[in-house]
Amino acid sequence: MREVMAQPNTVPISMHAPFLSNLNVQANVALVLEYQEYWFNGLAQQKALEQLTRLELGHKATSHHTKLTHAELFYAQLARASMLSDREIVIDRPFGFVPFESSVEFILSAMARLEITHERVRIIDLLAIKNRYKDEVCRIEEW
Repeated sequence: MREVMAQPNTVPISMHAPFLSNLNVQANVALVLEYQEYWFNGLAQQKALEQLTRLELGHKATSHHTKLTHAELFYAQLARASMLSDREIVIDRPFGFVPFESSVEFILSAMARLEITHERVRIIDLLAIKNRYKDEVCRIEEW
């Protein structure tokens, strides 16, 4: 599992891939463009706010990530992952973020809002909850 998450062409979404503690949500989302793609801070911040707004999190942009619900943290991490359009997004056990969800639809609808194609996403989860992935369109692998 760690090998998959650490590959250079992937962007992980995981409870174990946290945001930096000294930055707000918007800055954490923007940082990937600043660091990986050498974007100027202002442009990266603007793009981050656009992605957060698509997920109805624009009002939380200046909040510290500890002020987010687990679902909001998942969406913020998805926004961060979406910033690098040439990378595979690997989602580690998404129902750990949002155990109250009964299906993968919450991921698919967020992906649609961020214009993330299904081909870019790999989900790794436990076989014990495979019923939540009925009719899945992303690649689902055993954790």
